[in-house]
Formats: sequence, structure tokens, C-alpha cells
Amino acid sequence: MKLSKICLAIGLTSLGFFTNVTAAKALDFNFSFDNVNGPDNGTVTGKIFGLTEGSSSATQVIVESYPNSASFPALPLPINLVFPNSPVLSNSFVVTNGQLTNANFQYQGQNGLLLYLNATNDGRNALFIPANLIQSNQDLSAFNLNGFAGATYEAQGVPWEVPGGATIPTVGGLLALGAMRKVRKIKASPKSVTLS
Repeated sequence: MKLSKICLAIGLTSLGFFTNVTAAKALDFNFSFDNVNGPDNGTVTGKIFGLTEGSSSATQVIVESYPNSASFPALPLPINLVFPNSPVLSNSFVVTNGQLTNANFQYQGQNGLLLYLNATNDGRNALFIPANLIQSNQDLSAFNLNGFAGATYEAQGVPWEVPGGATIPTVGGLLALGAMRKVRKIKASPKSVTLS
């Protein structure tokens, strides 16, 4: 067998193997919960970043909106919860088949800001912003005690996913190699010249 055919066989085998290998992807989710038990009517929304299939911890959580009224000047949004500088009391999420199926997140910032998603002790979904952070004479408090079902979690789409998984790149690569081989054969074939 010629060296070029051996290299081609190895290349095709490698191409098929490496295009079918998939790395664990980080999954991101939007969340929202309505105030039911707190004094401030409205909805809290945000994003959870960096989860993986199975049990994992978020790498970042942000608050994108919170109940707004005339008595609460708006904080600059989004509010980025900085993990290393403030205690995260709990950071546990479960993703099953790309869907968030359980959450237990409790953030307590040094500045008094609190965000709970299905807190272990009472199933609280809550956002608490102390008055000094919003330059108000009262705290903002929006929460419900409805546990995991008291918040909505929606997976964010990943725009670079290829439908059909690795099938399309593999078939495309094989077709390209076949076309290259055919062109090479045409160039290598002897040309006949007819003299008249």
C-alpha cells in the first residue's frame, strides 16, 4: 500500500474520531420569580452562568431586573454577584437533559444584598436590597416561599450548536476529501491529443 493511501486512511479515521468527540459545555439559564410574600410587587429576573449536565455550581449569577417603584431609585443593572469577595452560602444546581431540575443558591453579599433561589431552609426565592444601596429610607424586599416551583428557569440557547451533532461536519469533511481526490485523479490522468 502506498504511503499516501496509508496517510489518507489515518486522516479519515482521525477526522471521524475527533469530530464525534464532544466536550462538556457550560449551560446558562435565565431565571425569574414573582414577589408573593414581600412588600414590593413585581418580578426579579436574572441569569445563571456556567452550569454543566448533572450537579454543578454556577460560575456567575447576575440580577437583570427587580421590582421598581417611585420609592426605589434604580441600581445600575445588571447586578453582578461577585463570588470570591462575598460568601455564597450555597451554590448547587442540577441539570438533567439540558433542563434545570433543582436549585439551591444562597448569596449574601458583604454590602447586605441577598439573593436566594430555592433556599434550603424554607424554599425561599428572594432578593433583598438594603436601603443604603438604593439610597432610600426603606429596604427592597421581593420574595416567595414556593420553593423550586416558585421560580422559572429557562435554558439560554447556544448559537453555535450544530443541528445533527457531529454528523454534518463529518459527512462534509468526507465529501471534501472525495472531491479533492477526484480532482487529483483528473490532473494525473494522461491526456490524449488527436492530430489531424
